[in-house]
Amino acid sequence: MRFNSSVLLERKVVVLACRRRSAACEAPEARCVRESFPILLRVALAAAGVALFSPTLALAQTQPYKSVQEQKRWSVEVGGGPVYGFSANGGSTSETNLTPWISFNYGNRFYANGLDGVGYNFINVDDLRIGGQLRPRYASGDAAGGTLERPGFGIDATVYAFKRIAGNVVVGGRVTHDLSGVSDGTQLFGSVGHQKVTRVGLLQTIGYVRVGDRKVVRAYYGLTPEDSIASGLPAYSPGGGVQSAGVAALLMVPFGDRYGAGGFINYERILGDAADSPLVAHASVWRAGLIVVRRFGRD
Repeated sequence: MRFNSSVLLERKVVVLACRRRSAACEAPEARCVRESFPILLRVALAAAGVALFSPTLALAQTQPYKSVQEQKRWSVEVGGGPVYGFSANGGSTSETNLTPWISFNYGNRFYANGLDGVGYNFINVDDLRIGGQLRPRYASGDAAGGTLERPGFGIDATVYAFKRIAGNVVVGGRVTHDLSGVSDGTQLFGSVGHQKVTRVGLLQTIGYVRVGDRKVVRAYYGLTPEDSIASGLPAYSPGGGVQSAGVAALLMVPFGDRYGAGGFINYERILGDAADSPLVAHASVWRAGLIVVRRFGRD
């Protein structure tokens, strides 16, 4: 006997969405899928955002995975949760911080959130997204016991393109350029991601690499002679190149029609001249966290 994999996947989604709600799901199964899974990609966005603020992308707006929901005309999501390894205000990244989340989406074209800033999908078709953003770059964490002035909050002009290929795999990247004078540099981010529905919820995995020009790497990993005197660390003038590479896994679970919870874990390795910086105590970086999101929307 041969099984249709797409039918089996749909059945798994329906079982998850309709558990304890069988009476409501006697109508067409697709209706129950739409009602119970509309928040999944939103939680994916939030989890990816707080987990991977420095390297990764907002999955729901910029990534053309196969749809598991009917997109509403507009939506707003609010929530937050504990996150280890990231601080939006430039504080310690070796502690767990409560990180808030808010996002807005209109027609899956115009969007705004704490990760992407403000963005627009110029090309928004089933398997391709091309767009632009004014993207926040959050302050660097403390270094050398707080004796150094680290790069502060900045704004990057960003263009991106992501394409879905076979197996619900999405490949692509973005190019960012600092507009705020923090580094005046340019950075390239490339990724390969995959999404699937499991018995527990929606699982996304991603691998990525980040490359920066000399200005970016020096701003975040370099030490001027003045910095050396203030901190006691040797002066360091790195060049551009590969900065880091990493992998991450995100799992999102719906609770009713409007709530969702997500968890993530992210490993990143600092590479190249950045890894040799006196500011880098450990080349391996771990991030993890949990987040809960409440969604509001209208057709």
